[in-house]
Amino acid sequence: MLLESLVGPGEAISITAHPRTPEMKMGTLRGVRVANVTGRAENSVRVSGSGECRIRDVTLENIAVTLDRWTRYPGGVFDNRPTQGRYPEIEPHGTPGFHIRAADNVVLKRCRVAWGESPPEYFTHALEPTTYRSCGSQASKVKPRIPSGTPRC
Repeated sequence: MLLESLVGPGEAISITAHPRTPEMKMGTLRGVRVANVTGRAENSVRVSGSGECRIRDVTLENIAVTLDRWTRYPGGVFDNRPTQGRYPEIEPHGTPGFHIRAADNVVLKRCRVAWGESPPEYFTHALEPTTYRSCGSQASKVKPRIPSGTPRC
C-alpha cells in the first residue's frame, strides 16, 4: 500500500510550489537550473507554481525527454500530492512535453521532446505554457504532436 501512495504518474521532472495544507505559508522558489537530463517518462516536464507562490527564474537546459506509455498507472493527470484543500491531489490534464504554469522567466535551452511509438490521445503539445510571464526557448527542438481537432498553441 505504501508503494501505491508513492508511485505517481511518472513526471519526467517536477518543480512545483503548491501549498501542502490550507494553513501553509508559502516561501519563494526561484533560481532553479536543471541541465543535462535525458530520459523516458510517462508524463510531462513540469514547472508549476500556484497563486500562493509563483516560481521564478528557471532554466531548463539540454533536456531530452521521450514521452511514452508502459505501466498500468492511469495517464492524462498531474500529480500534485501531497495537497489538501485548494488544489486537487490528482489533476486531470493532458500530457504536454513541457508544462509551465504560474511561473515567471522560464527559459528552455536546447530542449527536445520525442513521442513514443503509439502515443495516447491525451499526449498533447510539446510546450504548454499557461499563466506565465517571459517564457522562452533558445535553440530547442520540439517535435509537435497535436491530435486532430486540438487547437494549436
